[in-house]
Amino acid sequence: MIKSFILLFLIQPFLFAYCAKDIEVIVVEYPPFTTKDHPKGGISFELLHHLSLNEEYNWKPVFLPPKRAYTTLESGEWCASFYPAQKKSDYTIIKLGKGGVNIGLARLTESSSFTWSSLKELKGSTVVMMRTGPESKFLTLFKDAGMDVVFVETIQVAIMMVLLNRVDLAMIDNISYLNLSSEQRQNLQFSNTYLDSINLRLFINNDCNLSFSKKK
Repeated sequence: MIKSFILLFLIQPFLFAYCAKDIEVIVVEYPPFTTKDHPKGGISFELLHHLSLNEEYNWKPVFLPPKRAYTTLESGEWCASFYPAQKKSDYTIIKLGKGGVNIGLARLTESSSFTWSSLKELKGSTVVMMRTGPESKFLTLFKDAGMDVVFVETIQVAIMMVLLNRVDLAMIDNISYLNLSSEQRQNLQFSNTYLDSINLRLFINNDCNLSFSKKK
């Protein structure tokens, strides 16, 4: 009897892993947060696995191009996503971690500090950003400021376009910026003014009836 109990105790974690339900999480290639080069799918998934108390779920990244990720979320045929859901979906936002992610702009290095009081000071500039839908608040901000917007599929392409002087600005967050090579950062300047500061967020479609419990 004791041997059976010990055996059950030892194999219990494996039973949980075996019985765990796969939950597909929609993501785009956006290192270091979500990337195929990371064994777990990126630091967002590391944080998700660390904070989640739901051992019955196995969070699996599904990498899609940004446009397809957007249309998939718009269709309602999804359960979880790190790609931002828009207003047409009935979803819950789970904030992961306490530290904020600062979203700003990157440009070629100049002698002056990179700040603005109003985004309209950058009117006429061309900014490159990850492809998104028409409801994106950042797209609206840029358009209202009189800026031209170019869409790309990866943040790496956005940065290269700035470095090659094909566009003026790239939208990027502070963590992704620090993850660039030292050579790239030597030629770039991250803005001292931020477009927004957010937590890492997981979007959960309410129609999937997932119960998410988070460690405190």
